[in-house]
Amino acid sequence: MAKSPSVSTCASPGTRRGRSSTLKRRNTRLQSSEKLIRKLWTRRFCQRSKLFLSSRATFDLSSL
Repeated sequence: MAKSPSVSTCASPGTRRGRSSTLKRRNTRLQSSEKLIRKLWTRRFCQRSKLFLSSRATFDLSSL
């Protein structure tokens, strides 16, 4: 009886498929959380810089 070289002995194809779908799900979750963090950080940074710029502009105008 000859073994076929294409079949892996350590994991069945079903297990491999299940593992890859789990990894895909985990990667998707990580990517979406990274996007959310970046989005929130960018919004916060823009708000702070707007406040900073507007306060500077007000200060510059009042010093004239």
